Amino acid sequence: MNRDKFFWFRDEEFGRQTLAGLNPYSIKLVTEWPLKSELDPEIYGSPESAITTEMIEREIRGFVTIR
Repeated sequence: MNRDKFFWFRDEEFGRQTLAGLNPYSIKLVTEWPLKSELDPEIYGSPESAITTEMIEREIRGFVTIR
């Protein structure tokens, strides 16, 4: 391979391997925002997600929007 020895450590390669493995079956389209859990709050705590709009926008770096 003509890649550096740490190519597997890059986000792009991690994403490629993630999508090529079993994870495509667990990836779901986000249809509501903000995220809210449907699990029992008595057992699992608050249903509101700790993931914020700012966190998502920082990670996607303008490629898409969540609005």
